[in-house]
Amino acid sequence: MGIIEKLFGKKQEKKETVETLSIEDASSLLSKKFAEEFQSRKESFDMVYGEMQSVASEIRRDLIELEKANFTDKVDFQLLQNTIAHKKSFINKMRIMLVQVNKPAGSDFDSILDFHRATSSAIFEADEKTVNDYYFLKELFEKEAENTIREFKALSKLSKNLDGLIESGKERLIPIRDAQQEISSIKEELINFGQKEGQLSSLQTNLMELKENHDKAEKDLNSIVTGKEWIEFNKMLDEKKNIESEIESLKLEIFQKFSSINRPLKKFNNLVQRDIEKIGNGKLLALYIDSQYDAILADKNCEFINSILKKIQASISDNKIDIRDKEKVLSEIKWMLENNFLADISNRIHFATEKLENLKSAIENQKVLDSKNKVENELKGINEKIKMMGVEVQRVGSQIEKINQSIQDKKDNLEKLLALADRKIIVKVK
Repeated sequence: MGIIEKLFGKKQEKKETVETLSIEDASSLLSKKFAEEFQSRKESFDMVYGEMQSVASEIRRDLIELEKANFTDKVDFQLLQNTIAHKKSFINKMRIMLVQVNKPAGSDFDSILDFHRATSSAIFEADEKTVNDYYFLKELFEKEAENTIREFKALSKLSKNLDGLIESGKERLIPIRDAQQEISSIKEELINFGQKEGQLSSLQTNLMELKENHDKAEKDLNSIVTGKEWIEFNKMLDEKKNIESEIESLKLEIFQKFSSINRPLKKFNNLVQRDIEKIGNGKLLALYIDSQYDAILADKNCEFINSILKKIQASISDNKIDIRDKEKVLSEIKWMLENNFLADISNRIHFATEKLENLKSAIENQKVLDSKNKVENELKGINEKIKMMGVEVQRVGSQIEKINQSIQDKKDNLEKLLALADRKIIVKVK
């Protein structure tokens, strides 16, 4: 049964009609009904509250009279002392209860509920805790305590009457309160929903901008890699690679030619070390033994090595240098000298290395690679942001779905609370 049906009573069966209320209209309706229901019960409560205060005043006066009462007849001293102690305990416990009963009840529903809970508990506790005291008290002060007990029973009866009023009020008012809280919850969810929708819209706008920037960067990159500068740059890289390959081939050719005369070179160097042969540059000779390529670069037109080869020829012929395959070595040296092999390969090396250095310098001065790297880094950064923002869009979108479902569930529950026997109320929340 819905709240409004509870308030107005079940109507005769007839065709159901549908009424649409905004969330604000539903809130106003509930506030009005809550105020009406509360006010009608507040008058009854105030009446009972006033009676309870009147009875409490009577109890307070009775306790004063009980406190003054003295027992003058002869009686066992120990019994008298125990009875007086229980009389004090009884009075103190009653006065503690009265402190709670005398508190203002407040003017709103929650304050009245709090007063009722506290008062009911205080009266129950006083009733429980004074049983033993009254057992001793009635032995000597039954007459003096009679008024207090009578008024306490009246107060307990009023408290039970208040129980009925409170339960009746709760049956009517708490469902309305539940519906009001549901409306408050819906309003909070609507605020949250609006904030999340704004966040999602902002994210989607940013994501669109990122995608536009991505498309622009891709066009820029495509323009670079299909442009004249990039084509020329790659040609230079290919040429650089070819020259480096050519230099490696020259190194291999030098190594192969010197492999047959390396032993004679070392033996000739021994003659130099022993001062049997004289040359002008011992360091260059040593370099020819360890690294022929570097030595050729350092030996202008290979004049030094050619002179050394001629000396080696003479030393081999004069038997100063003893080697195997003497004729083969002499033939190789002769071929190298007659064909000017070393000078020729030296020129080829110098030409290739100079061309390589010029190419390296030209490549370093090219800005097209920097431009390409810059755009590629920009694209990488944009792609990472798009990925992260896509995850965030999904996360916020999921939150919106959950909030929307929560609003729908609360709306359905609210409509059930507002349902009438012959009328269906639809609450419009958006």
